[in-house]
Amino acid sequence: MNEQIHNELLSISQLVADIPRVPTYRVPEGYFDELPTTMAAIVGLEEAPLWEKSPSMPQQVPVGYFEELPQTLLARVKQEEQQPGKVVQLFPKRLRWLAAACIVAVMGIAVWRFIGNEEITGAAPAVAFSQVSDEELSKYAEALTPTDPTTKEAEPTGISDQDIQAMLTDYSTEELEKYVKEQYLKEGSLH
Repeated sequence: MNEQIHNELLSISQLVADIPRVPTYRVPEGYFDELPTTMAAIVGLEEAPLWEKSPSMPQQVPVGYFEELPQTLLARVKQEEQQPGKVVQLFPKRLRWLAAACIVAVMGIAVWRFIGNEEITGAAPAVAFSQVSDEELSKYAEALTPTDPTTKEAEPTGISDQDIQAMLTDYSTEELEKYVKEQYLKEGSLH
């Protein structure tokens, strides 16, 4: 045993260093010579294996095969490079026409659904709004008024809508926006 390895084993453990270097497994004499016959008997082959029948290989390689192999392969590759490759279309014509038909169908349904069919979309909003009575509008407006006691509600002043519109026509848009900003800054909100 190498002296350096022995010293290292001594530093690790005296018990390990004292183990003798002797092979622990042994094969009986002639084991590998008798192995093919023994295995054939275990498997149940009645006749002798092929390697025992004839000392030569059953397949033959032509003389000079491996010497000529590189040139043969290069010649075959050059021949294939000269021939044009087969072109395979990724999307066949039928698939293109099918996709186009699907797109046209979806667009047609969308146009019919959102533009042309009043049964589905209902009447135009302006027409529908003009058909609502004033009483229904006032009920709707009352339902939207806040019931929170902290919000400031406008007190009735006895001024009609026409009077308010007449007063507001005297002021420009810029003046009205300035007034709203001032009121918002004073109160913190427009309630």
